Amino acid sequence: MRLLYSGFLILTLLFSSENSFSTSVTATQSGNWNQTDTWGGMAVPDGTPCYDSIIIPAGIAVLITVSVNLTACPATKIFVSGALNFQTGKKLDLPNGSFVMIYAGGGLQTGGGGGSSNIISIGGTDYWSAGCGGASPPPDCGMMTGPDILCQACSLPIELLGFSAELSEGIVNLDWSTASEEGNDYFWIQRSVDGYNWENLIWHDGAGNSNTLIDYHDEDRNPLLGLSYYRLKQVDMNGAHSYSETRVVSNGQFYTDQQLLVMNSANASGHTIVIYFSESIDGEVELIFAGMSGAVIHSEKRVLDNEKWIVITLDRPVAAGVYAVKANHLIEKVFFQ
Repeated sequence: MRLLYSGFLILTLLFSSENSFSTSVTATQSGNWNQTDTWGGMAVPDGTPCYDSIIIPAGIAVLITVSVNLTACPATKIFVSGALNFQTGKKLDLPNGSFVMIYAGGGLQTGGGGGSSNIISIGGTDYWSAGCGGASPPPDCGMMTGPDILCQACSLPIELLGFSAELSEGIVNLDWSTASEEGNDYFWIQRSVDGYNWENLIWHDGAGNSNTLIDYHDEDRNPLLGLSYYRLKQVDMNGAHSYSETRVVSNGQFYTDQQLLVMNSANASGHTIVIYFSESIDGEVELIFAGMSGAVIHSEKRVLDNEKWIVITLDRPVAAGVYAVKANHLIEKVFFQ
């Protein structure tokens, strides 16, 4: 059955761990489902072989041009952050226990040529079709956009009304509310520097079972420099878990009117960073040099007397990569080669 969210978030995955998949295949470029190039040269997921998980990342569109039958495989999980498209009349048959998870920004397309006969079935039952006509259409039909899920036994362990992450005076305020909870053990607030690799940041106890509105609050008092990503991981008492949508926080802004010049020092074992401001600075400036992961390499405070530039001297070499320099509220990226 279609889960109507109206601002609610999909929080359903009835499987024990994101690391439980023994085999997976990921689309590496847009293309037809039945072409190996689409899957980075790996075997096409057509049932020979079987994959536990099939992943379509954001920005990639996979087109089903021939019907795909995976019913001889174990339960299959399909994660769609990009687009899963169908040619007219094509079908995707999945075995019992399978699901199709559509993330925010992802979607199912109804097919080319105006057809309405595309179908996704799970365990022999149709859960989605391109057309919404007829006496008894499937629970989901027409073009679908995430967050949404196709599955046999969908349930919402919590009814999440919202999750927010907002920066205020150097602290990221993390707030969320639940309208109801069922078997909810705890939450992890997770943080990421790139939106793909996540760390558990803050643990927060859940209410267990509740039918009343509960507001939660926590804080990240040491946010990363530049852009960072936050999400909520909800864990049931049986170990099942699910995620909220991702929130993006900018700790400082990258100003185009600020010039940041970087040059090697005379000492080959160190670096000199020259920061030039578009306007003179009168007063204290807090300087931080850090990796994009947030790890601080150098920090100090300077008092400027109507000066427009600062020199930072590092007494050790810095590996090639992208770094951030922060001077009070101003942040600029710097590239070391």
